[in-house]
Amino acid sequence: MRLRQTFWVVLPWHSNDDASIDEYMGNPERVFYAECRAKVKYLDEYMDGYDKGEFPRIIKVMAEYYVTDVNPEQDTSMGEIK
Repeated sequence: MRLRQTFWVVLPWHSNDDASIDEYMGNPERVFYAECRAKVKYLDEYMDGYDKGEFPRIIKVMAEYYVTDVNPEQDTSMGEIK
């Protein structure tokens, strides 16, 4: 089975490297499942009137997951099951 999901992540201003995106995807305060909620978080928390010219970024993540059943009795890669 294949599952698809789209979510938005609000990155801090100092996160210029796309390699650090996964670091912030695990933070529930930065991940949103609606673009409008990500924009509200961006405006309320990060653009609160004190602008140093350091802007956070909102990125859209389109993930695709593959789900399969695992039968432990047939899996020999982890050794014998007792």
